[in-house]
Amino acid sequence: MCRTIEEFKEMTDDINTPMDEVARIIVETDEENPETLAVITQDDCETAQGLRVRMKPVYGDPAITIKGKRYEVINIRTKKGELIASISAENIIHENGYRVDMIPGGDGK
Repeated sequence: MCRTIEEFKEMTDDINTPMDEVARIIVETDEENPETLAVITQDDCETAQGLRVRMKPVYGDPAITIKGKRYEVINIRTKKGELIASISAENIIHENGYRVDMIPGGDGK
């Protein structure tokens, strides 16, 4: 069964999950010598004249991303299972006597 672009757009309107393992998307014509219509990356895009690309952000609680995997919370526990720190994208909670250092990457972010 074939679907139209409009049907597929409607089917995917409620999707709120980020795409994984995709570095970029190239949209082109289906011809022997295809014409590139758009190039889309995680945070940018470029289109042929007369076209536009709308990017839908992921809504909801922010997450921590490590090597492409998203985590809502990272809990740090002792070997006995005692919770000593809980880290989310918005908050760091730690027990007295422990310290959590956030060290930025090489690009300063």
